[in-house]
Amino acid sequence: MKKFEIHSKYLNRKTPYIVQKPDSYQSSKKYPLVFMFHGYSECYEQWSQTTNLKKLANDYQMILICPEGFVSYYLNSPKLKTSQYEDFFFKELIPEIRKKFSVDSNNMFITGLSMGGYGALSFFIKHSDFFNAAASTSGGLEFDYDNLKEISLTFFENERMTDDLKEILGNHNQNDWNQFSISSLLEQNTDFNKGFLFDCGLEDPLFSDNVKVKELALHRNLPITFIAQPGEHNMEYWNKAIKYHFVYFKQHLKKETNMKENKIDKEIKNLTQQLIDKGTKYDLEFLDNIYHDNLKFVRIDNENNIEVLTKKDNMDFFTDLKNSGAKPLNNYAEFHYADNDGENGFVVLTRKMRQMEKEQEFLFNIYWKKINGEWKIIRETVLVR
Repeated sequence: MKKFEIHSKYLNRKTPYIVQKPDSYQSSKKYPLVFMFHGYSECYEQWSQTTNLKKLANDYQMILICPEGFVSYYLNSPKLKTSQYEDFFFKELIPEIRKKFSVDSNNMFITGLSMGGYGALSFFIKHSDFFNAAASTSGGLEFDYDNLKEISLTFFENERMTDDLKEILGNHNQNDWNQFSISSLLEQNTDFNKGFLFDCGLEDPLFSDNVKVKELALHRNLPITFIAQPGEHNMEYWNKAIKYHFVYFKQHLKKETNMKENKIDKEIKNLTQQLIDKGTKYDLEFLDNIYHDNLKFVRIDNENNIEVLTKKDNMDFFTDLKNSGAKPLNNYAEFHYADNDGENGFVVLTRKMRQMEKEQEFLFNIYWKKINGEWKIIRETVLVR
């Protein structure tokens, strides 16, 4: 990992960034590029202190760039000429990265946490042809003044967030901040039709922002992936979440030949199909073995009610069905994506089942982890459609 600096005319200051290349980096080979934006009150080193960047670069053979974002929200300020971050990014940072490193321009990705999650999605929506895909974790996606003020008091016990945004965006009563929200950007950019990945912890104060964007994106029929899981607004959660961003980016790699829109890893698909076959027949011994003891099962119904279950809750559910003599469930499954890196597996699939006397469609995200040589399910998220 190495630090560089740009003296930016758009920011009127030296702007550092760090680069993590794969250990096997060769200038004769082109590499996918991932930009990683940090959160508010932090700096370009936040991601290096949150997760193992070297491992991610090596596992996925990608170049990772973590630039300084200050408290800019990665915006071109309508008020300050010395805070034109979007111009800095596309007119100064990108050209320098392309000059210094062997970059595959067909495979550019962007992600971020908190404030950086907003920056990543806003760039993706406004420059969707530039990036293959984008992701956000714990994103501060909406610019509602009263909500931001409350969040600032929660995190910092003062109003520093809204004070900084006043410097960047102007007074909220005179310049509508909501026009910069991700939900507003989706409404303004009517031609935008790409999907993206975003996640947020259930205990995160920003969760409601993410749900709002999820609802609008689904209303627009955008092919998004939204992950709701137990977690707070902290490093522990981001270290867990970022791994699935890279799985998602790997799915969206463009290849010159033999490119497949959807990758299906046979090992993880077969394991998941076995889970479905055994589960629909209430094989309690199999389920008890395949579910990790710390399993979290998150269910979001079509009215956005959230239920979080444990392994015991899940086992009790299947036990009650078996003891009641219930007929086996159908084992229909349409696999959209399945992948694994040898240690972690991720599956996206749709199932159709009858509940409450009607057939319903369920979108499952299933997370596998290899523990002592055996695959275990550590988390399931299901969205009722």
